Amino acid sequence: MKRNFLVVASDARVRETLAGELWNLGFSVTRAVNGAEAERVVRSVSVDAVLTESTLPDMSGEELATRLKQIRSDCRVVVLPLPTAGATG
Repeated sequence: MKRNFLVVASDARVRETLAGELWNLGFSVTRAVNGAEAERVVRSVSVDAVLTESTLPDMSGEELATRLKQIRSDCRVVVLPLPTAGATG
């Protein structure tokens, strides 16, 4: 049985890049654009792990991790410190 990852990122390029890499590694991938959508997904779909950016439009990645663990205590969440839209290196 394939493991299912949830990728949460507001930027479509980031979301699709992460999802594509996970898919190439043989994982099943579900996507969400913000924290509220991620919460709905975790309530309705079996998710083994969540990758989220640290800054979402509606909450921080840390807040999302806390909320998802309240929904499913076994939910593994990795918060990625990605640059915000418009940031320059």
